[in-house]
Amino acid sequence: MKRKLFKIITTSIKKNALPGLVLWIFASSILLLYYFYEPSKAYFDMLSEAKAKYGVFYSLTATAIFAGIIPYIYLVSTGRMKKNLIKNLIFYILFWAERGVEVDLFYTLQSKVFGTENSFKVLASKVLCDQFIYAALIAAPIIAVAYHWKSYDYKFKGFSKTFDKNFFHVQIPSVIITNWLIWIPAVIAIYSLPLPLQISMFNFVICFWVLLVEILNKESEVHK
Repeated sequence: MKRKLFKIITTSIKKNALPGLVLWIFASSILLLYYFYEPSKAYFDMLSEAKAKYGVFYSLTATAIFAGIIPYIYLVSTGRMKKNLIKNLIFYILFWAERGVEVDLFYTLQSKVFGTENSFKVLASKVLCDQFIYAALIAAPIIAVAYHWKSYDYKFKGFSKTFDKNFFHVQIPSVIITNWLIWIPAVIAIYSLPLPLQISMFNFVICFWVLLVEILNKESEVHK
């Protein structure tokens, strides 16, 4: 079991190394634009105002679009998704809309618990709590189960039987560790922005991440 987990993680690192680097550069570029490129301030101010005006509804809608609808359109238009089109669209919208609200509330909670300043202590506390408590124990397992259900064609009959020792001892840990490789640098960038902009940065990153997960999953299915 340990050998299988190590093999999956090693393979995942090889697959995610370049995409992860691109994502980190992308997130860092947005951060640099915000702090050092004055003309970008108008766009960031617009996002902050939208978040302030619409609250969690903004997070719900934006995350459904960035993590759900955009990846869905890409996968369908490139022929990577050919079946369950209506079911997949409903799944993408509802699942990621809920995740958007949850993440928004979590970011708000973090700001109240640890503060909003960009000190090393505050950033480190938020990143550690995010990745080693929230992501590891809640977010990553939920996403793994949801996408496992999706790959099972949304069938409940016999679905519970797939949650075997391999799923909990190999698949879930591999998802969590792969998540750390990509998201630890990403959340550093996210928490370096003011709270009203954090959900927007999250949406930029999650859009790329969802596409990456879907593409890698499709490729692994082709090569089975």
